[in-house]
Amino acid sequence: MLVKYSMAYVIFPGGFGTLDELFEALTLVQTRKVTGVKIFIIGTDFYKPLLEFIENKLACREYD
Repeated sequence: MLVKYSMAYVIFPGGFGTLDELFEALTLVQTRKVTGVKIFIIGTDFYKPLLEFIENKLACREYD
């Protein structure tokens, strides 16, 4: 429930639970259930492979 009322999400390196929360936040933004939210991902080396996968393989396009 706190995700819905947050202004920003800060994601640090973690495990499966952290990834679950990250993708939940991304899904809410993509489906426009929340707006004006910033997502900050901390840990460039840790998250680089995941971010490349998201950019190159997933359809993360804005709605027209």
